[in-house]
Parts: sequence; C-alpha cells; structure tokens
Amino acid sequence: MAEPLKAAGAWETVNDERYVKQGDWASGYNKLQCPVNSFAVGYSMNGPTMVSLLCALSATPLPTTGRGVWFDKGDNRPATGDAKGSDWAENDYKGQCADNEYVAGVAMTWKSLQLGRPDALLCRRLT
Repeated sequence: MAEPLKAAGAWETVNDERYVKQGDWASGYNKLQCPVNSFAVGYSMNGPTMVSLLCALSATPLPTTGRGVWFDKGDNRPATGDAKGSDWAENDYKGQCADNEYVAGVAMTWKSLQLGRPDALLCRRLT
C-alpha cells in the first residue's frame, strides 16, 4: 500500500473547517480537513465525538480533488487490496480509502443522536 512521503516540518492539528476550500464534499456535516499538500496521520476523540485531525505535510504536491467515502449506514471498504484483510474495528462501521488514495478529511454530524461520530472520509488519489 502506498502513502505520501512526509516532509520535514511540524504536523498540524485541525479542529475546525478552515481548510474546507475545494468544495463541500459532505453537505450538512461538520468537517475536519487537512490543508492542501498534507494528509491525515491521526485523530482525537472526546467520547464518541471526533474533535481533531492530525495532518502531516507531504514531500510532494498532492491532488486537491477527491471523493467522499460514507460509512454512516454500513462498512464502505474497497473490495481489493489490503482493505478486506481483517475486521480492524469489530462491530463498528468502517470507511477506508483505496490503496492508491490518502485520507484528507473526516466528516461527522450531530443529527439523529450521532454525537459527532465520524460518518465519512475525504479520499484523494496519491497521484
């Protein structure tokens, strides 16, 4: 599985929508999105609520177009590659980018008692 090469420099914690600038990929949902040319390397939760995304700078430019991967009603993982290798979150819905993509953002909602749980990923191609 490929991943972006990390550049030197500080990682950034994102806890608001200031970097959601290339389109609303999860309309009506709160979004945490990494800045352009960076990718998600971690996250933090407060109970069931997603509160921040940790982003690392990429050593090379990254695409700014992508797709939403929704897992609010069931698993959404690619049928090929390493995605189906194991149930890494048993009894929970899982979303996963394809092997040739990286995670650039996460969307969550407070509707229907979701309590800020993650519902979608912003996946962008590596090249």
